[in-house]
Amino acid sequence: MDRQKIQSQPLGHHGWPVCDGSSSMECVLPLIYFVGLFIGMIFVRARAGLGQGRIKVIGDGGVGLEWFVGSLLTLMFWPVSLVVWLARGRPEPPIVFNDKARERRRRAAGM
Repeated sequence: MDRQKIQSQPLGHHGWPVCDGSSSMECVLPLIYFVGLFIGMIFVRARAGLGQGRIKVIGDGGVGLEWFVGSLLTLMFWPVSLVVWLARGRPEPPIVFNDKARERRRRAAGM
């Protein structure tokens, strides 16, 4: 991009460039990222057995800092995480809670 085009680009309320329709990819890529982040948040929590309510990170009944930081990093880099997850054959999450944990213990005891 040349300097004149950058300087003439309209800025929004917080100084971010406004999508003015000159390039559709300027608007579409961030939109895809944030939609994927939201969908990833739903899937990570559901696969871990947490549901969509509030979660407690530390303390009695909390999910733990290890799970919270791991899921946060997974969500921040969700495109890479999705490719790795699919390449590995969609494995189960390493840490699960509630009904998922009970089901995993039952399967391990039954084998």
